Amino acid sequence: VSGAPPGLEASPAFADGTTDDGFFEQSPSLSSIPSRGFSGYLDSDGGQLEGVHISTVTVQGLECERAEWRIGQLTTKLRGCMGRALVSSPFSAFGLQDLRLMVCPEGKEAAKGPRSKRQKELYTKKVAEGPLDGCLKLKVPDSPAGLELQYFLKVGSSRRGPFRHYFSENTVSGCDDFGVDWLKELDPDCSLTVCVEIVKA
Repeated sequence: VSGAPPGLEASPAFADGTTDDGFFEQSPSLSSIPSRGFSGYLDSDGGQLEGVHISTVTVQGLECERAEWRIGQLTTKLRGCMGRALVSSPFSAFGLQDLRLMVCPEGKEAAKGPRSKRQKELYTKKVAEGPLDGCLKLKVPDSPAGLELQYFLKVGSSRRGPFRHYFSENTVSGCDDFGVDWLKELDPDCSLTVCVEIVKA
């Protein structure tokens, strides 16, 4: 038997990667739908399940859906992704599908092209000893036209925002400078928790 499991509706996918889930046909506002509490994938490093936890919270008096991503052994993972973003598993919020959080460890000063040996050494030292001032971004690939999304971003206990962005015009947006050393936000087990809190429209 094909199709979605009971209680879940499958959204038909098109060639360009967009979906038609029916939530935005009448107006570009967020529709609250049941969200999965956990969305995770097997971690290729250690085989442990890491993913995104979804919950409903209130931030500065605003109702939000929080997507929380715990990154285990942050320094080890960042050593292996020089020049690339560390990307979460996909999650859903308020009817928006395939959202992802992206950690860019080199921040807004990321170099382009091949790295010299010296640049590689400096990067390794930065992610191991700090200060680490990376970027945290949100990717929304299929936002309806005219929808301005309002959201907060958190690295550890440090929150920034609210930010406002039309993801239909540019699918990725975020915070380039949290003003903190990310390594000081690590949990005792050397993991880092980052999250986005999307405000209900």
